[in-house]
Amino acid sequence: MADIKISQLPTLTLSEDNDVIVINDVSTSATKKITRGNFLSHITKNAVDSGDGVVIDGDLKVANEIIADGDISTSGDIAFGSLTDYVNNLTVLRFVNSITDILAYDSALPTAKALSDYFTENGNSKRKAGTATVLTGTTSINVAHSFGTPPTRVSVTPAENIANARKFWASVDSTNVTISLDSNPGSDITFWYDVGVGFS
Repeated sequence: MADIKISQLPTLTLSEDNDVIVINDVSTSATKKITRGNFLSHITKNAVDSGDGVVIDGDLKVANEIIADGDISTSGDIAFGSLTDYVNNLTVLRFVNSITDILAYDSALPTAKALSDYFTENGNSKRKAGTATVLTGTTSINVAHSFGTPPTRVSVTPAENIANARKFWASVDSTNVTISLDSNPGSDITFWYDVGVGFS
């Protein structure tokens, strides 16, 4: 074959293991050849395309987020600071085991179903969140929680300025969460609330 510049060679879009790669060995000032298969066999491959997914050989460290449309499985442990189910608006900061408390995991990673099971005991939701409105001319609103016991976690935040009132607070009992203002606000005031029992 006549001399030809590398830039003039045709470009392959696919290659096979028995295809030959030409290498300039600068240590010996010689031109050598190696098959693609042998070339790749000496390269460390921690991430491998298995045909139906990527296989990680070793640790996978992610600095930001993992967003998965399918299942995530592992033969080892997965550690995390919190888990958020954005569909059901649930964030869990603490998990318990199945020996001493409610089962809060399914396989290696907590799932939305496992979280739902954790927040549900004997048919009663262990978490209730939403909005409640103190109407103008009144100073409080009751929100039934159906826990059967006073919530151990209560968060109440006004969604807007509380108008003529100067302060607000929440009180709880076995039936209701009561959101109160110190005076008639002069307009309807909506609050976000998030209450629960048995978790932190």
